[in-house]
Amino acid sequence: MKKREISAGAEKVENIARRGSLQGDAANNGASGAEREREAAERRVQAALDKEREKKEKAERKECRRRERAEGKESKNRTPGFGGWLAAVVSLSVAVLALGAIVTVGYFDLADSKTSLTESYRVAVYEFSENVESMSTGLSKARIADGAEMQRLLTGVLVHSELAERCLGQLPCDGQDAAALTQFFNRCSAYSRSLLAKLAAGGELTSQEERAVAYMYETCERIRGNTPALIESAQMSFVDELFAANGSFGKGMEKLGESVGELPADVAPLFGAQAPAAAADGRDIGEKEALAAAEKYFSEYKPENMRIAGRTEGAMPCYVAEFSRGGVQCCAHVRAADGALAYFESDAPGKAENYTREDCSRIARRFLEQCGYEGLKCAFVSESGAEVCAEFAAEQGGVVLYADRILVKVCKEKGEVTGLEAMPYLKNHKVREIGAARLSAETVERNAAARMDEVFFVRPALLPQNGGELLCWEVRGTYGGAKYIAFVDASTGAEAEVYVVVGTGRGEKIV
Repeated sequence: MKKREISAGAEKVENIARRGSLQGDAANNGASGAEREREAAERRVQAALDKEREKKEKAERKECRRRERAEGKESKNRTPGFGGWLAAVVSLSVAVLALGAIVTVGYFDLADSKTSLTESYRVAVYEFSENVESMSTGLSKARIADGAEMQRLLTGVLVHSELAERCLGQLPCDGQDAAALTQFFNRCSAYSRSLLAKLAAGGELTSQEERAVAYMYETCERIRGNTPALIESAQMSFVDELFAANGSFGKGMEKLGESVGELPADVAPLFGAQAPAAAADGRDIGEKEALAAAEKYFSEYKPENMRIAGRTEGAMPCYVAEFSRGGVQCCAHVRAADGALAYFESDAPGKAENYTREDCSRIARRFLEQCGYEGLKCAFVSESGAEVCAEFAAEQGGVVLYADRILVKVCKEKGEVTGLEAMPYLKNHKVREIGAARLSAETVERNAAARMDEVFFVRPALLPQNGGELLCWEVRGTYGGAKYIAFVDASTGAEAEVYVVVGTGRGEKIV
């Protein structure tokens, strides 16, 4: 995407007076709370600058190696003389001059880095806004469309929802602000894919499914209505202010998160929100017990300044625990009903790959067991650079329950969990009444072997489908050099879902 000119924003930035100390929250001991927020913002800025500086240094080293190779080729054709001696003298002189100016240059390099970082965040905000705008337009038309036009519109919604979610990961916001938005965009992506599969098979949308499309549009429209204020704050703020917890950008992100609202009960089952196994019955553990639960989950992290920063409402109220470790900000959501860990996000990107994919899978399972999640099956493991994402699902009588899933992110550099999403598991987990499959595993495997180059395995699975669950045979194998995951209706043999495992150069993902 072409980068915008933002000179007007730069002029506004120059006119902004630098902010003083943040006013403390009386509940957090006034000035000490403000000091913590200021220090946290500075640490986040420094971490982002270090990352940007590393990228530039890597590019410079690459360019230096390229020049050395080119000079090496030219030197073979040169005749001996004064050239080498003269070049050495000139190089030494340049080095001395550079050393003498290092303090001044260092200052301008830091300023340039901050400017570059600010610009990259602004571009991410613009792209986020454009994707939300495209989603809103597509969903508006989808409310009255059908047939091929509906499939075209839903395909656009699927693409833009995934792009919007990706843009969120590039913005300077913590897990609490982004959690509701991320969940909404993932919800739109998954449900659009489900509707596309139904339409491709010749099905039609029910009135309930049409209401679900209307819900996605109304929510997306509320988010779109709040993006202009976010854009304005990004244009008028420098990187230090973008990271400030109480700054205009932070408040804009909070407003965006509030736009999501609550999932309507009449369409909740269509998005995989089954009736929970145990109702909360209004029980609330309170802040003190929620903090104790968070301290237990992250005891090995040696958390600093852990506190309960607030509470989320909706279908699953949670207490929000925030803490830092080594300058890295962390956010965790603890369910108010029983203290279960529902969500965790840590802004700690890795660089080196010291741990293998298998190591990270074991680390993820161990962390889940420490948090009280036991008896889960690792359904899929994907990689992206120095990060591994492991998807776990509950199992009942050998049947994998895909609605009851938990996603865990693990850093391959440090070998520790940096993210967790357990909302689907907490909402859906219960004992099911699972009927018998009409088709045998042997029949399905034989049919799959006739069409695939290799069949890895066939196993029973309960798959969320159109507001309910469908008993399927999960088939994994290869064809034409590509890996596939197919779900076959255990009663009819019809394909319910088909996914491709794509190699991205930085790992694998399912599409």
